[in-house]
Amino acid sequence: MKLIKKVSTDPWFTRSINLTRDIGSSDSITSYISTSSTKTTLDSIVNGFDEKKYSRAWTLIGPYGSGKSSFGLYLNALASSERTGLQTKAFEKLHSFDDPFIRKVKKTFAKKKIFKIVLTGTYDQLENHLGDAISNEISKAQKNNKFSKPFTKTIGEFSRIKSPSASEIIKLLSSLQDELNKQDYSGIFITIDELGKFIEFAGAKKKDIFLLQEIAELSVKEHSVPLFFFGMLHQSLDYYAQHLSIEIKNEWKKIQGRFEEIAFVESTEQMIRLLGEAIKTSFTPQENSKIRSLMKESVYHFLDHKVFPNLSGKRESVELFHSASPLHPSSSAILPILAQKLGQNERTVFTYLGSKEAYGFQDQLAKKESSEMIMPSDIFDYFYTNQSSYINDHVVNKRWIEILNALDRLNRDEIQEIELLKTIGLINLVGSFSSIRCTKELLASIFPEKSLKKNLDSLEKKSLVIFRKFNSEYRVWQGSDFDFESSIRFELEQLHDFDLTRELNNILPAKPLVARKFSIQSGTLRYFETHYASLQNIEQLLGKQDSTNPNAFIIFEDGESLPKALITNIQKKHDNTLIIKVSDNAFIVNETKQLKALNNLLERSDDLSSDPIARQEVISQIDQSKKKIESELKQIFLPESSEWH
Repeated sequence: MKLIKKVSTDPWFTRSINLTRDIGSSDSITSYISTSSTKTTLDSIVNGFDEKKYSRAWTLIGPYGSGKSSFGLYLNALASSERTGLQTKAFEKLHSFDDPFIRKVKKTFAKKKIFKIVLTGTYDQLENHLGDAISNEISKAQKNNKFSKPFTKTIGEFSRIKSPSASEIIKLLSSLQDELNKQDYSGIFITIDELGKFIEFAGAKKKDIFLLQEIAELSVKEHSVPLFFFGMLHQSLDYYAQHLSIEIKNEWKKIQGRFEEIAFVESTEQMIRLLGEAIKTSFTPQENSKIRSLMKESVYHFLDHKVFPNLSGKRESVELFHSASPLHPSSSAILPILAQKLGQNERTVFTYLGSKEAYGFQDQLAKKESSEMIMPSDIFDYFYTNQSSYINDHVVNKRWIEILNALDRLNRDEIQEIELLKTIGLINLVGSFSSIRCTKELLASIFPEKSLKKNLDSLEKKSLVIFRKFNSEYRVWQGSDFDFESSIRFELEQLHDFDLTRELNNILPAKPLVARKFSIQSGTLRYFETHYASLQNIEQLLGKQDSTNPNAFIIFEDGESLPKALITNIQKKHDNTLIIKVSDNAFIVNETKQLKALNNLLERSDDLSSDPIARQEVISQIDQSKKKIESELKQIFLPESSEWH
């Protein structure tokens, strides 16, 4: 029996979302999956209702296909009338969150009348389209609400304006707020999908985006019917201003500061959950039990090596990957990352699920037996056949070419070696952007042990793959004889006088610490210049800083406790100084030493100057090392890891 008899996909996931077209669709809410981005955004919106003076203007920023439009549909369902049934369905989608949060959201949206204005961007002037959208929604509302004569007059006057200005639209919105207050409304939601198209037009025509600034300022004002604004963008506002004059760039930066940015990029774990929701199976209990058993080795490998930091429990993790069967766990892990680098994130994932093209999900279901899984080599074949011509990232393109060149050196009848090489190459490729490493243990969870050893030996003898002892992983051989392990070991031995804070300040300077609440409430960006310090050099560093500017010092205690008297003395002399005490962190120390050694190797080794492949390998390791340190440094701001003074 073929897999197609046991597996299907929810058709909603395989279609592209259009906010204006799909607004009010019951299917869109039934298929919606709440994510961490959902919670972050809803939390801010709830605060916007609770606080009288609060910035209620957000830009949701994420690449193509990252779920921004789906969230727009979900948000408007939450804000819908109970009569439509959409709000009830939207409440049901909160079940994965904690009870206090669910109660807070329900309390905020239940029995509230919210006036909704929805718009999809186009390459044209924002004022014209937003004016039309507001007028259309007012016309619809007039059927169920009796508006006052002065407001009806205001509507009539506005309808006669062919190209409304920013100030005329703001005047209409202000009048609308006052009128809706008489009709027992609780808020106005303006949601603009593809906002970037309006901004691109403004940039190309050298026009201002003053309307966005005015909307953001109106959203802060205290009112019984507060205004909420949600703009979906692929990049920050300053990206769209990169080709404009310095004067206009500075103006746009000021406007950008009036919006709170929310990143809309889901984790790989969340994407696997989405896969599980999209894939429907009818396996018997015995078949499901067998699938879980086959998956355990791969899943346990991911847990043991902390590939996915948000996964912990074995049973829950197996269930997560099982929900995405018949995808092998390694395929489920690779697919979202590959879709991000070679395509359009969620959109490419769901295109794959609905694809009947060669090696697409539907094609594989029709060809494979019900006892088989879709393996990484199958994923490789799909992207090579259908997506590889769209690669724009030069790093991904380089890796892709290396894999194809290696495959060209194998005979077509060496099927097992071809599948293994594709798998190693694919894991190498996604490993450049994640924590997945092509270890022997991971390969053993994908291939039978006996054939794996034989095929690995063969690929190594043919100089197609090489085992890197440095980080215990197999890599597609790139033709370099540089002894990486010995060289890095030598550089590590030379680090006699190593100072963690000095190296961090030089190699990875701390990013400014933004006072978000103050910045949002005041409309003025406020931040602390941030530095790494130790007990030995804190006073020296303080002496070098401008005492009039706010400064934050992250102090690694390194086994010695920072005396309270010293903190008190520092803050007496420097009243705008923040002290953040951090406990010892062996990982940061070791990884920073590694980074220092790699940088020294890159600067000093004569061999690297004549070996571009080895040089690229060192640069890649430097990038990976920086990402590891940056990821760990983010954790030091958590309450359990630091103490703030």
